[in-house]
Amino acid sequence: MPNSNFYVFHPDEPLLKKNGFDSIAHVPVIFDGEWTYHREASRYLRERATPTPADVEAGALRTVRQPTRASLNTFAAQIVNFLEWCAARGKDWKTLDYARDIVAGYEHEMATGSFTADGCPLENSTINQRVDTACSFLIWALKKGLREPFDIPTFTRSYLQSGITSTHARVVEYTTRANKRRLKPKNLRIPTDEQIRKWLNSVRIRYGRTKALMIELILNTGVRRQEAVEWRLDTLPDDRNKWRMGHVAATNVVVTIEHGAKGGKRLKDDEEVGPPRSIVIPMALAG
Repeated sequence: MPNSNFYVFHPDEPLLKKNGFDSIAHVPVIFDGEWTYHREASRYLRERATPTPADVEAGALRTVRQPTRASLNTFAAQIVNFLEWCAARGKDWKTLDYARDIVAGYEHEMATGSFTADGCPLENSTINQRVDTACSFLIWALKKGLREPFDIPTFTRSYLQSGITSTHARVVEYTTRANKRRLKPKNLRIPTDEQIRKWLNSVRIRYGRTKALMIELILNTGVRRQEAVEWRLDTLPDDRNKWRMGHVAATNVVVTIEHGAKGGKRLKDDEEVGPPRSIVIPMALAG
């Protein structure tokens, strides 16, 4: 059972900006149970929020892409959970071993429910995310000279990647840490077309046409949930003369989206948007 030994604190953003700290004014900080500032964890969040090529080259961080506010808040909560486990088990994060402490300890206890809020095992996806963040923090600390050596065994995997407007696929390789928990794909079952139709109809009746259309958009295009939530009236204009027709006998419409898109953010009309990308919408849905 986790102990509330650490807290995520959000500073006064306008005040920090007023004093010249614009780049980190939105970054949360971490305190322990006695409200003592956790210097290393808070520094990690600041540097992850403002990554530099030098840190990526040194292996302290994996990418120069700046995380969103929501991602930073998630990282902070995950680090707090990890630090609480260390405190509850009398572990010093500066001396942890990957196999003995992270896999056989922190990860195992989340999987069995011995270190969860309600005593129930967590989903493998949640466990993976928490362990990934803990390992990222420990690797960063190693590269900054803040802890003892920390080795994470890794191996290479690959998958086929294809574009939405292309029939050609390419093999993409990526590196993942060893002992990452499987997401149990054999337990997944794809519903039939009839089951999907009945479900959509029930959504339409209970929640209205707008939410049903959002679901159809996700099912037909694969957009992220946040991209569907932040869909704008002018994303697909009422004037069909402004539509970009697709490649298959003009039965598709090509739409550019950036609101809610994942990736480096920028301000546009006082709103935070991601990198623009194109999706293909079937004419039956667009009309």
